[in-house]
Amino acid sequence: MKNRNEKGIFIKTLKEKKCPQCEKIFMPHSSFQKNCSLDCYNESKKGKSHAWGYKIGNALRGKKRSKEAIEITRVALRKRNYRFCKVCNKRFYPHTDTSKYCSKECWNVRSSVKPFIKCKRCGTEFKRKQYYYTRYCSSECYSKDQSEKRMGKNNPAYRNGYSIRSKRGLYTGMHLRACSKYRKNFMETHDFIFCELCKANENQAMKLEVHHIYWASLYPRHPELHNPKNLILICIRDHNDFHSGKLKNEFRRLEKERGLKKLFKK
Repeated sequence: MKNRNEKGIFIKTLKEKKCPQCEKIFMPHSSFQKNCSLDCYNESKKGKSHAWGYKIGNALRGKKRSKEAIEITRVALRKRNYRFCKVCNKRFYPHTDTSKYCSKECWNVRSSVKPFIKCKRCGTEFKRKQYYYTRYCSSECYSKDQSEKRMGKNNPAYRNGYSIRSKRGLYTGMHLRACSKYRKNFMETHDFIFCELCKANENQAMKLEVHHIYWASLYPRHPELHNPKNLILICIRDHNDFHSGKLKNEFRRLEKERGLKKLFKK
């Protein structure tokens, strides 16, 4: 049978230790115990300002800790954690890690302040609302500034810089009708729609779009632009890769297979 102490803890592997405070030889309850009693432990911690690495709440949680040890812990932590109020610049001890003001009065003063700032576009001063971090005095200034910044290559929807010089209303209607017709015929022949390059279906791809292999911006008024040979149904990822020039090999393959060079020479 293994030996046990009064509390039922095995003491076979434990060895006797010497208390560093009173130099008394004792049998520890665990291998981490260094002092023979709680009084010796409190005496060993007197005069130390590191507060054992705990916050005030954790340090004062013990019931049998002496008053001197509690006071040492409280003073050490206050010296380390004091702050200055952002309104009155008064030194205070925060109740939480995120507190920035010494009292509720200072907090109310800070929350009622509505600073005047200059508009980023027109330069006029205006009152900004609380918790509303805008830099523009009106929506017109914001829209004008954004439209100037996002022109040309700075716009994420930029493709190649070409534009279609025609009546946009009529030509856009022809373009959309040709794409919807190709999509409808593709659905009738295959019973479901999928990307013709990566074979991703409607559930796997975010969006499926009809793409002109020879772009409409390069051949805006060509009679064979909306020919089914020049159309292909692809996912939005491959559509963006086509316009960015990442799928040049696929473009050449489709150009040879469908005979687009001869078709667009007419």
